[in-house]
Amino acid sequence: MRKCPRSGVSARAVAAGYYVPFMGLTMSQRKAVTKVTAVRYRSARKGAKALILDELCALTGWHRDHARKALRAGLGPWPLSVAYRPRVPV
Repeated sequence: MRKCPRSGVSARAVAAGYYVPFMGLTMSQRKAVTKVTAVRYRSARKGAKALILDELCALTGWHRDHARKALRAGLGPWPLSVAYRPRVPV
């Protein structure tokens, strides 16, 4: 059985409809989707985060691990609640 050299999926799986090739988004579209989704992801509970990850993976074609890291980095670092003063030299 022949496999596609790029995706590693067999031609029979593609013909039977088990595999749908990813249609792809541009980089700016992926960044916009990630930024919007990151807002929901940050405030969601654990069960909702799993659904958000599944949704983002289906949309962008990313693996779950990469999608999770992109969502965590999407909004930047957490804002500090306390302004820390530098230590006074002794």
